[in-house]
Amino acid sequence: MNNIRFKWLTLILLLSSTTNYACSYPAQGTLWTHEQLINKTETIVLATLIKDSNSRFKVVEILKGKPKSEFSWIRVKSNNEHKSIDFNGHSDKSFWKGMGDGAWLIRSNWIGGACNAQFTFIQEEMYLIFVESRGHIHSAEIIKSNNDKWYKHVKSKITHKN
Repeated sequence: MNNIRFKWLTLILLLSSTTNYACSYPAQGTLWTHEQLINKTETIVLATLIKDSNSRFKVVEILKGKPKSEFSWIRVKSNNEHKSIDFNGHSDKSFWKGMGDGAWLIRSNWIGGACNAQFTFIQEEMYLIFVESRGHIHSAEIIKSNNDKWYKHVKSKITHKN
């Protein structure tokens, strides 16, 4: 009997001593499809990181909206190593699958209970940023060329809508 109490007490102490993360309200875009991300985000830009300390970006190209020439974005800094991947110019079919069709390919980590993905950035790369929709796992994709499939898809959807 004492052995069972000891095990329960140990379990309770272990669980209460761990850090718990909870997001009371997920960031905009969290469960959106790619099409909803494009349609519902007011500002979409191609940008480069200019100051790592506060995630400050310089706009290289405006795809949608009227952003300032520089802006600060997600201030959360991931402890994870930066992955400079673009999923073969976003031509990998798994990148395009929806939530119900299988796991999307993601370059960022998602911590359970967090309000948005834990993106990493470096100054040498270009990012397609959906400024108001930081909750979507593809709201800050690396773009390595003008032939990138995700970049071209987003641009054509915006152009077609206008």
